[in-house]
Amino acid sequence: MPFLRIAPAWSLTFLCAWNNVVEEVYSRVTVVKIIELLGESNASWEDAVKNAVKSASSTVDNITGVEVLNMT
Repeated sequence: MPFLRIAPAWSLTFLCAWNNVVEEVYSRVTVVKIIELLGESNASWEDAVKNAVKSASSTVDNITGVEVLNMT
């Protein structure tokens, strides 16, 4: 799983999920990929999330949600 490190201080772990829709002849299937990221910020946990998602979005398209799992 890829990990992102961004500045020291607030530390958190969260899941970043995005959807890819696969269309078939008779049905529509939604595929969700979940990756784990580690973000850090001197300012706040919100900034740690924003920075990590911003970094991840440079290589991952269509990020639609984030779940914070742990803060220290």
